[in-house]
Amino acid sequence: MRKVVSGAMLTLLFLVSLTSMSSVQVVNAEEELPIVWEAVYDEGKSEFFSNVAVDSNGNLMVVGNVINYATGEAAGIVAKYSRGGELLWLQKVQPYPFTNLNGIAVDPNDNIVAFGVTSTNPDMQDYGGSQIAEWLIAKFYPNGTLMWQTYYRKEGMGYHREGMYGIVAYDDNIICTGVAGYQFRVIKLDINGSLLWETQPSIGAQGNGMAIDKNGDILVVGQTSLYPYSDVVLVKLSQSGSELWAKVFDWGGNEVGRDVDIDWDGNIVIIGVGPLFVLKLNSTGDTVWRKEYPSIGDDCWNLHVWPNRYGISTFSSSGASPPYYVEYDVDGEMVYEASFRGGSISADKQGRLTSAYLIGTWPDVNATLTVYDYLAKAWAGTVYIRADGSIDPPDAPIITFDNVTYTLNDTIAVPDYNYGVVVQRDNIVIDGMGYTLRGSQSGGGFSLSSRNNVTIKNANIENVQVGISVDFSLNISIIGNNITKNDYGIQMQGSSNNNITGNHITKNGDGILLSGFSNGNNISGNNITKNGHGVSLIGSSGNSIYGNNITLNNEYGIRLEYSSENSVSENNIMANSYYGILARASNNSIFANKIADNAYGISLDSSSDNSISGNNITKNGRGISLSYSPRNNITENNVANNEYGIVLVGYSPNYTNRIYHNNFINNTNQAQVTVGYENVWDDGYPSGGNYWSDYTGVDLFSGPYQNMTGGDGIGDTPYIIDENNTDRYPLMYPYGTETFKLTI
Repeated sequence: MRKVVSGAMLTLLFLVSLTSMSSVQVVNAEEELPIVWEAVYDEGKSEFFSNVAVDSNGNLMVVGNVINYATGEAAGIVAKYSRGGELLWLQKVQPYPFTNLNGIAVDPNDNIVAFGVTSTNPDMQDYGGSQIAEWLIAKFYPNGTLMWQTYYRKEGMGYHREGMYGIVAYDDNIICTGVAGYQFRVIKLDINGSLLWETQPSIGAQGNGMAIDKNGDILVVGQTSLYPYSDVVLVKLSQSGSELWAKVFDWGGNEVGRDVDIDWDGNIVIIGVGPLFVLKLNSTGDTVWRKEYPSIGDDCWNLHVWPNRYGISTFSSSGASPPYYVEYDVDGEMVYEASFRGGSISADKQGRLTSAYLIGTWPDVNATLTVYDYLAKAWAGTVYIRADGSIDPPDAPIITFDNVTYTLNDTIAVPDYNYGVVVQRDNIVIDGMGYTLRGSQSGGGFSLSSRNNVTIKNANIENVQVGISVDFSLNISIIGNNITKNDYGIQMQGSSNNNITGNHITKNGDGILLSGFSNGNNISGNNITKNGHGVSLIGSSGNSIYGNNITLNNEYGIRLEYSSENSVSENNIMANSYYGILARASNNSIFANKIADNAYGISLDSSSDNSISGNNITKNGRGISLSYSPRNNITENNVANNEYGIVLVGYSPNYTNRIYHNNFINNTNQAQVTVGYENVWDDGYPSGGNYWSDYTGVDLFSGPYQNMTGGDGIGDTPYIIDENNTDRYPLMYPYGTETFKLTI
């Protein structure tokens, strides 16, 4: 179980250089890493951010304070920034005049929980009477609305306001630690903020950091004293708050435990000061190794455990040197060191680190959020999953225990002109576990050639030429991946009976491209947005494109080129710059899609024998457009509020298209046919033609010639499109909404 508690200052870092994990890479402290963006929060007082967390979408949550330096009063602030640096919302919390927020966590539903202390006096002390100090816990919905706010108080006990850092959101519960009076306290709240339990561990004066292990037990690290001559204390509590064990670590100095986390093998990792140290324990609390950090700085804030390394943020309390981000491997060797602005870190599985800090000279300081173009140390190279099941090279960040399931456990930096992962084995599952394959636009993500029964899931793939390349392969499943900023997201050639499901495919040149007789594939449930082209089928047949969200692509949502017997159904195809669906293909079925806000809803060019039925086609420039396209059936569509409902252009022998049982409603131009070529606009009597919202005829008669007394739901006079195109039996009501009144 990974902990959700984050560190204390804010910077987002991406890739600048890549080296082997066996060497130490040091960035000169005087070199500023390239800044992508920087956001400053300034309202003319003293503002600072003190802690940060990251939600499931990569948004940044921060807590801090705004201090009126004229009065000394302080309000807590909780803010949410997008990954692009936009301030989405900011809320102030100030139950009492002096409020200090230091801790923040994000729960599984992306709700935000802030933690701190609020007091009637600037000392943050509870002296009784009107001199009150309380722990403050506030929970917010993702949109910034306050869900609830609650307090925890021990009357007559002082509060050490620098101790309000430890908070985790575990399942639907919230656990906080700190100091109340001079007592070490841990509390647990339920989803609604009600107190489930409170406890005072048997050893220690203050808790600073927490983690939750795989059993849901709670580890709290802190210090034995609030004053000099402290030792490190580690306490393990059950989910019900009972103390399982407590340990003290004394190395002869004044040591304080700052943070704790659990690695993937269940080992416990602690960082602290007195001097700076990293301590690894086994699951029962016995020491595996301890390392001191010999470089610049005298304090640390936060720890993040990656699958094969431990990341630490350090800083100089005097400000004499910049903060550092330091990594140790699982054996205690320092493998990475870099200077950066900020003090503490929060991290996600894509290798992004966040930190926050302030700028200026007191009292004129501002809270600042900076994003750097830097990636926390990534493994660089190509990984081969060999035909015999082995992983080459053996130190690559992929593990397997059975040669069937392969799991990524770190980010991979894709080399130029090569792939990140090359699959040479059949009948396997590759689980990306949310980690990232990232390149510099010249390599590829996953490569599968002549493979059978391989699953690739839960990976992030970005900034390569081809995210996932599948050639001449069968029964490949591509499920639940994030594929972004590549030339091609997913590319298949000569590959059949494959499944592309539940992926987020965005900002690629081509989202999905199937070509070269890629037949019988399923593309379903994907979010395909903001690509140059959404889904392209070229020379491929018998494929199903079903239930996808295909929006905001620069040219077209779906393209069928020289492809037949494909089914395009139940997709949301919206706001693509040119075409919702573009077909230069025959014998395909397009039905039950929602197609809106495109320049062209559905466009057929030199295409025949296609079926277009049951679609909702609204607010496009042209709803349906046919160019040199004969013998298509267009039925049961709702075509509404387009500039042109349907347009037919160009001559072809046997041009006749059958167009009936459609609803043409409030289009600026309902139908346009060029050069006078004839189409069939109804299904004969009594089946009828189309509903036209601008039809002005009446329904007094019935029969094939509309000369029999009594209405039948069909207009008595034809709907004229031009001299060669007439709907002989226009419907009086939208098709599908009212039964015809025909009696025979």
